[in-house]
Amino acid sequence: MKRTLLIFVAVMASMTARAQAVMLNPNPGKVADKEVALASYPLDTTAAAVFLVNRTEVAIRVDKPEQLRLEKPILLDISTITYHRVKILKETGWEELTRYELTVPFVDRIDQIKVTTYNMVNGKVVKSKLAAKNISREKISDELVTYSFTAPEVRKGSVIEVSYQHVSNDYLKIPELRLQRAYPINFATASLDYPDYFLMNKEVRGYIEPRFTVTHPILRGLSDELPPYHIVSHRYSLADVPALHNEYSSICPEQYMVAVQYEVAQATIQNFLEKIYSTEWSDVDSGIKDGQIVKQCAVKGKFLDPFISNEKSEKAAIAQVRQNVLNAVKWDGAYTLFPGNIRDVLRDGIGSSASLNAIVASTLNSMGYKASPVLLRSRDKGAVSEEFVTTDAFTNMILKIVTPSGASYYFDAAPEEGNLDIFNPLFLVDKARVYPIGNYAEPDWVDLTTKASATSMYLVDATLRSDCSVAGTMSLRSQGEASFQMRQKRAELSSDEELIETLEEGDLFETVSFEDQTEPYGDSYGFTLSFKQEADEEDEKLFVRPIFLSLFDKDEYPAVVRTLPVDFIIKNNIIYNYTLHIPDGYVVVDLPATKSVRLAGVDAMFSCRSLVNEDGSVSISFSYKNDSMQASAKYYDNLRVFWERLCKQAEATIVIKKQ
Repeated sequence: MKRTLLIFVAVMASMTARAQAVMLNPNPGKVADKEVALASYPLDTTAAAVFLVNRTEVAIRVDKPEQLRLEKPILLDISTITYHRVKILKETGWEELTRYELTVPFVDRIDQIKVTTYNMVNGKVVKSKLAAKNISREKISDELVTYSFTAPEVRKGSVIEVSYQHVSNDYLKIPELRLQRAYPINFATASLDYPDYFLMNKEVRGYIEPRFTVTHPILRGLSDELPPYHIVSHRYSLADVPALHNEYSSICPEQYMVAVQYEVAQATIQNFLEKIYSTEWSDVDSGIKDGQIVKQCAVKGKFLDPFISNEKSEKAAIAQVRQNVLNAVKWDGAYTLFPGNIRDVLRDGIGSSASLNAIVASTLNSMGYKASPVLLRSRDKGAVSEEFVTTDAFTNMILKIVTPSGASYYFDAAPEEGNLDIFNPLFLVDKARVYPIGNYAEPDWVDLTTKASATSMYLVDATLRSDCSVAGTMSLRSQGEASFQMRQKRAELSSDEELIETLEEGDLFETVSFEDQTEPYGDSYGFTLSFKQEADEEDEKLFVRPIFLSLFDKDEYPAVVRTLPVDFIIKNNIIYNYTLHIPDGYVVVDLPATKSVRLAGVDAMFSCRSLVNEDGSVSISFSYKNDSMQASAKYYDNLRVFWERLCKQAEATIVIKKQ
């Protein structure tokens, strides 16, 4: 997204504001009887609730000139007023809307809390107000405090009015202005007022463009020392905002929510103050290079000697270092960005992913490798914006390892399922930032999606028996992220029997024996099983399904219309080779169609090749490949048609008749 600098400029969005589906007075306390009597929301009759009004008003207030300091300017405070008017439409599905837990820094305050519930009782509107005694304030740490309250007397048909003010003196942290939610919104407004001493950056997100106006008519003065200023007012509005549902195969729908984020770029007060606040990647880089992430990846000391490997193979050496570290420190299961002090982690014998990676990095660096932290934002947390820079852009840390021979790998040492260039699929992001240890290079962006490579190869050898059953063996060998996923699934199950139950889903075959052939901490996953399958009989014909595993879910894309892009968790490549030996006295009547189908707009395809061999056996070669990480919503119709054809092909049968 393009960064936008705003000062003294009026801009009007091209979108024409639509009328509200429910016409109302949006001011607090102006709840009409018709709103309480409302039975459904006409634009979304399935909604459990609708925000009749969703309002956020943010203001940077300059009313304490005595606090202005050249060395550490504190330009007064920032006030955020939140107002919600919510209509409850169903019996359930809205419970979260009645409970509020607001956690803020201890030095901030939440005040002016007002909650009123409106119910229709015997044809009259009855108000229930939240009592002050039912608002709790709890200190949860030295830095944080939580305000908690619940709307009273809420049930189907209620209208809830909630408003409160959050006041902070940290004006550099401007809250996000959201104009969309997981529930539909009848009328949404958001605003930011600030003195024109400031220059602002902003980023507008979402697939709907809100109406936008900017004015600065109000002239104010502080004192004889400071020049007068205008209040710049930015206003956004939207009517009839659809709910942003967590659509299936959408990893982080929140990143597509209609919202505006602001940042103070610069403050200029003539003859008094001139300061640039805008964060650039060079600022983030300086903080990280001087911080604990880089330092803990470059620790030196004899305490690392037990982890050093003498393996001649570079891959084997890395693997042994990792194994030595994991023998000494248990992973606590947490994926983190910041490592702890690695000496303390080794003493405690337990640590997060970042801590384990830091120990591995420090050890490898002492061996002559170049192991550097790679910072990324997990896909379920949204995408990193190169244009709108924030200091909290990253959520996780893995490693880039450059070996003495010059080979390069990306590595997350913590999860057992991972290996070189094989890590959690949620880390397959197109913008990760490498921070080289030792200043041999400058921090730079890297596209980790280029490392996405998942292959699952199935080999089936089956024989049709005289009793019309099919028996044989099947082997699976998965690599890349497919291996990570299979290992992860196996780790979640307590036994081979549970894994077999998941494989047999659909009752298309029965497992006779099973052998797991996976090595711990390897780069692949595999098993072999023997199976028995019943052929369907109809009109003296036998129908045998060569693909008897549930490789594809035909309900994967149930929605007819889609708003958000479709996220693919991995780039997937499935190869399924099937051979069926047929005894004498039988003849093949029909085979799965030989075809090749490509998905328009997405780099995906499937193909099937069927033939009868000279010895009378049948060979089916099936493959599915998707080299995309995401499909635009405009190609969703194509995807649904493609997926329907793919699932139909996977259900195709071999038809056999007795001579």
